[in-house]
Amino acid sequence: MRTWQVIGTSWRAARRGVGVIGFIAAVQLLLNLAALPFVNEAAQISPWVLLLVAAQFFILPLIQGGCLSFANATIIQPPAPFASFSQGARRLYGKLLGFEALTVVIVLLVALVAALLFGLSSVPAERTPALGVVLVLVAAVPVSIGIYLMFLILTMAPAAIVVESAGVLASVKKGLSAGRALLGKLFLVTLALGLTLVPVILITMLPAFFNPDQTQLGLGWLLTALVLQSAAGALSMALFALAYVQLYRHHVGRVPTHP
Repeated sequence: MRTWQVIGTSWRAARRGVGVIGFIAAVQLLLNLAALPFVNEAAQISPWVLLLVAAQFFILPLIQGGCLSFANATIIQPPAPFASFSQGARRLYGKLLGFEALTVVIVLLVALVAALLFGLSSVPAERTPALGVVLVLVAAVPVSIGIYLMFLILTMAPAAIVVESAGVLASVKKGLSAGRALLGKLFLVTLALGLTLVPVILITMLPAFFNPDQTQLGLGWLLTALVLQSAAGALSMALFALAYVQLYRHHVGRVPTHP
């Protein structure tokens, strides 16, 4: 399946699920509005900030499960957007919650290793700059491998969960296998889909464009910015889910009928 076939199919399928994308955008908007009063408190880690982070942690798998189920159902049969979304949100919640927890652990480990290696490599740079450069390059190797593995897991493992009903650890294994086999196609689809979203991203910058003095946005413009950002985020989530599910289904031989 060619890259632009995946992209075109994803956009056509997304147009059929405008209601689902609107629902996801509404949930994201509510979360953004809830976080608004605590923007300046992020560095202080107040109990309210922790509560909000916890709420987002438990809500995200519901949205992701519904989005993945919608993507899978839309690709293989005439869509029933809200039915597939709600069923997937319930059916996949436990697995995606476990996958999210595992993802947090992996991200923290990679970040810790990166900070440790780059921190150690910067010490000799004060006395021997050349040695510092060499050590930074050496430290970049395991960090790059970690980022590469995270990319494969985050893109393909959720698709394995929805397509094959895989468990958390099984989905990671299947995601790594599929990701390695599809690496070139996966990278091209991710890049091309990101490029097609550039106009959508530019639209989210309209409030700042009409505020060239960088003064504090009024309530109207602030709400407009949040609505546009939430809509762009929802559309992006749906499109990438549709694209990655297509790639995974082709990898395992479950070729979809194109919508």
